[in-house]
Amino acid sequence: MSAAAGTAVITALLPVLRRFARKLAGSAAEGDDLLQESCERMLKYLRRTPEAEIGRAWCYAVVRNCWVDLHRRRSRHAAFTRPLAEDEDIDSLHTINAPDLHFDDIWRHVDRLPPIHRETILLCCIEDLSSEEAAAVLDVPAGTVRSRLARAKLALADAIGVEVSHG
Repeated sequence: MSAAAGTAVITALLPVLRRFARKLAGSAAEGDDLLQESCERMLKYLRRTPEAEIGRAWCYAVVRNCWVDLHRRRSRHAAFTRPLAEDEDIDSLHTINAPDLHFDDIWRHVDRLPPIHRETILLCCIEDLSSEEAAAVLDVPAGTVRSRLARAKLALADAIGVEVSHG
């Protein structure tokens, strides 16, 4: 892929990458800074990355990796790593019923989730990446993404005080 073609891929994804960066960072200003650093990194590594790898998942991974680097540098939060309990069925979480809840309320609660949950919710539920695509971004197995997503949904449901329907 030529540098121009790679740049075109990145440019086409800028709106969704910006949304992702802002949600990861927690604010518009920090998200825009994160996106700028991510774009610089993407352009730097564009020539060294195999053509087949340059796409949506690669761009999300670069943004996420920049965020992790910034996060580590700032030492803001420790990652949440509670193992999934045996009785938590990760495949049976389907819907959250909350008719009186407003979109802004949900976003506030998503922003308060531990980073590992927030990024999984953002990738799978907001950016609509598959478990496999999110796994490539996060550099973890797809099963780990599914279990993190299940825990994130449970934490979000608990935070907003709604019941999760199973089945």
